[in-house]
Amino acid sequence: EGDCCKQVRKTVSSAVVPLSEIDVGVEVKVAYINTRSNSRMHKLSHFGVVPGTIIALHQRYPSFVITCGNHQIAIEEDIAKEVYVWQTESPKVSPNPPGQERKRWRLGKRN
Repeated sequence: EGDCCKQVRKTVSSAVVPLSEIDVGVEVKVAYINTRSNSRMHKLSHFGVVPGTIIALHQRYPSFVITCGNHQIAIEEDIAKEVYVWQTESPKVSPNPPGQERKRWRLGKRN
């Protein structure tokens, strides 16, 4: 295992993450809901929080506040951990590891 493989591990991120890991102000698309509670599932679906829906996170504390369509919904952190979302905004990751510049090669005649 070389240094390049070690660097990739630090820069790769998952495309689907729990809503509880999203930053405030980010719009995401619901991928799936992983709950064993039928009442939670019914409440979320009643407000339109179903797979394929675009939601935005407005607040994290004291409760998570999301916007889904025309609804603004406050949910507890344990519910936010059960809602998995696609990150629609890609993380800001540099293609080159910090402190290393990309080498540029030029082919041609030397004078």
